[in-house]
Amino acid sequence: MPAKYVYMDYEREACGYPAELAARPRTPAAAVAPASNSSNNYYGGGGSSSSSSSSNITGSNDCHGMEGEGLDGKPIPQARRPSEGNSGDEKEKGEDKKGKQPMLSIRQRWAMRAKDDDDERAARAARTMRAILPLVDNPNCEEKLRPRPVGDEAMFEDPELILSRTVDGRIVEVRCGGAKRKMFGRMQIRRRSQGLNPYTGEPSQRSHLERYPTQDEMQLPGQGGSGGGGGGGGSGEGEGAWRPPRITMTPKTAGAEEGEEEEEEEEEYDSERTLVGTESEDEYESDSDEEDEEEAEEVEVDSPLYRLWFTKHFSNDASALVAAALRASTYTNPSLALSPSQKTVILRDDDSSSQHAVALLSGGGSGHEPSFAGFVGRGFLSAAVAGSVFASPSAEQVFRALKVLGAKHPDRGILVVIMNYTGDVLHFGMAVEKARAEGIKVEQMVVGDDVGVGRKRGGRIGRRGLAGTVLVQKIAAAAAAQGASLEDVRRIASQVADNTATVGASLAHVHVPGREIVPDELGQDIEIGMGIHNEEGFGRVKTDLSGLVSTMLKQLLDQSDSDRAYINVAPSDEIVVMVNNLGGISVLEQGAITTEVVEQLATTYKLTPTRLLSGTYMTSLNGMGFSITMLKVADKSFVSLLDAPADAAGWSPPVRPENWQRGIDTSKSSDIQDAPSSEADDASSAPSNLTIDSQLATSKLTAGLNSLIAAEAQITKYDTLVGDGDCGLCLKTGAEAVLSHIQSSSSSDAIRLVRSIAHVVENSMDGTSGALYAIFMNALASGLQQATASSGKQEVTPKIWAEGLKAALASLAKYTPAQPGDRTVVDALAPFVEILASTLSLQSAVDAARKGCESTKGMEASLGRSVYVSVEGWNSCPDPGAYGLVKFLEGLLQ
Repeated sequence: MPAKYVYMDYEREACGYPAELAARPRTPAAAVAPASNSSNNYYGGGGSSSSSSSSNITGSNDCHGMEGEGLDGKPIPQARRPSEGNSGDEKEKGEDKKGKQPMLSIRQRWAMRAKDDDDERAARAARTMRAILPLVDNPNCEEKLRPRPVGDEAMFEDPELILSRTVDGRIVEVRCGGAKRKMFGRMQIRRRSQGLNPYTGEPSQRSHLERYPTQDEMQLPGQGGSGGGGGGGGSGEGEGAWRPPRITMTPKTAGAEEGEEEEEEEEEYDSERTLVGTESEDEYESDSDEEDEEEAEEVEVDSPLYRLWFTKHFSNDASALVAAALRASTYTNPSLALSPSQKTVILRDDDSSSQHAVALLSGGGSGHEPSFAGFVGRGFLSAAVAGSVFASPSAEQVFRALKVLGAKHPDRGILVVIMNYTGDVLHFGMAVEKARAEGIKVEQMVVGDDVGVGRKRGGRIGRRGLAGTVLVQKIAAAAAAQGASLEDVRRIASQVADNTATVGASLAHVHVPGREIVPDELGQDIEIGMGIHNEEGFGRVKTDLSGLVSTMLKQLLDQSDSDRAYINVAPSDEIVVMVNNLGGISVLEQGAITTEVVEQLATTYKLTPTRLLSGTYMTSLNGMGFSITMLKVADKSFVSLLDAPADAAGWSPPVRPENWQRGIDTSKSSDIQDAPSSEADDASSAPSNLTIDSQLATSKLTAGLNSLIAAEAQITKYDTLVGDGDCGLCLKTGAEAVLSHIQSSSSSDAIRLVRSIAHVVENSMDGTSGALYAIFMNALASGLQQATASSGKQEVTPKIWAEGLKAALASLAKYTPAQPGDRTVVDALAPFVEILASTLSLQSAVDAARKGCESTKGMEASLGRSVYVSVEGWNSCPDPGAYGLVKFLEGLLQ
């Protein structure tokens, strides 16, 4: 027997229900007598899908009645029961024999709404229902109900199948919607989990989609019963309130006990309901906000109807981004002008000198900034034409740019330098031919420098264009600025391109703002040779930076690899190296990559770059990768042309040419030698007059430091609540360093011991805590020295310790405004020093410190990161720094 499905999916507003009617409980299905001879059965796919009013939604006895006001404000008549012989179109013909007017079915009300109000959404909802129900048991349902993308946004046209699950070739779950709607993005999912309208962010006032339960599943509020797939029995959410079941469909199985199995299955399916919504979008509440948050964060592409998601960008409108970025180029370089309609940046006419030189034109898809609009300027490109993100500009755009440049450079001509991508070659090539037909002097140069695609894979298409194109353009533009002819400029550009090779690597594919996200399968792999448009690379590896750079340099320089040996570089050759950031690498990591490249070139290949460029020259949006470009200096003019000045915002000249005369020192022989450390100064200085029992001191300090180390987890927990979570690890790191020091080299000179500990703290503890303790320990050493300056040699006493500590606390106050009551470590340190000085009792001083620490719980912070924390954080724990100090002091008592 096929599984029963009765699915009604509608929006209240689309159906025209008043709010008071929509909130009323449904009449139980048992009140409607079955019709055994219905011609339209929507259970197993049989029967007609006609929209005539005689059609029973369920095909049997599930046309539930409902009373209330209709679309026109008049009472909605109650439907005649099928057993009473109703057939044909239902019309309001007065009262029937029981004195009640006939009630329109749900489908009839939909049709009436569509007819009277011309509401397309309601009509589409009716068509969706009629299309879905006959097919729910059809193995080919998924093939018949495919969504299709419309424009840049994935929309679902009628019939709107949102998600389906198939078991043994039979659909066991169907979700559909009554109106054309968008899939959710991250922001919409988060809003929905907060009970807001996903699209506006405002509190939603309308109910989400409803599913009408079958007769066996229908229960009145407060009644139990078999739950079935629709949400089953149990009481309602309030007295007289009816809460529609969740949208998950599950088959009604014969052996279910009180709906337990179905409810479990529903809960499992319902965990996947994070994708779909309507324009009303008030999703049923989950059991907890945490569950909603988890649903909002988890994305699984687990069906052919994979889910749409938008990665985080400041703007998801790619077209607007391109326009704004081009406009920015004119703001950062006032010598440029923009044609917004043609997305072309061009050097202004007020530079008369450039009109007597060959013009250089480039361009391509956006998303590779600063290439190429960022390179428009004197001594570089004359104009750049931009397409959409990762899409070539049109031939018309290029042609118009050529006409403008042709009018400015009628005698010298134009060189078009583009990357080797089919779209660019075709569109720019078409424009070049049109320009030539109009008498414009123009040549085209196509650059392909990628070695990630070898000769076999490249075939007749050739290598892809990458960051090496920038070097070709820069050198060619410098030659043009020096007065070279069009033929000479093209020859130089060709020569540079023939001696250039580039290879890239990336941690992940990039996402174009506003587009559907494609699951990234790289995981922990690094893809070598990935193109700047997410094209497939040479292969994937799991390696560290050293191994990655080694592989990339081998592809550039290994002459035994006949498929990729495009340039032959000997140790005696000069080379120019460009380490290019693909957009998402931090400056810190970029520096580490550059160092690795230069040092491996020196050690493995005995090569030292004549010029080294490291920065962002050609990106792939926010690509998490980099590329290495190597130019063999086949002609000495390459270097001088590369050094020539260029007035372009995107070009970052490394340093002045004269600075390169020193060359790159990979031997590190010019490194500055370290000055003697303060610890070495202490060791060579004269001993003090203050002695200490080194064994006792080591024992006491060890106990205190171990106590502090053991408390790290609790300190970290506290600091996570009221700070940035690093206090515990910072104190632990410093304690471990001091512990290692005193166990290896303890001293009987009290002042030397304190100074050595201060030195260890300085070099091992980061952050605010490290600075405070280092200042305090250095001041303590100075205070001890002052306390015993006029006396002879003596052993340290509690009084001397107290005087030294008082002096240290006073010195600390010069560098921090922290006072007791500010919720800092001073709340424990100050009473410890004060009570020790007055009582000379370590126990009493520790008790005072503990009391001071406890007083910080609930204290409002006025210094440090705790000032940004809510009152709840202050009330939940003491100050982490004060707590750490108390734990150290408690250890001293042991």
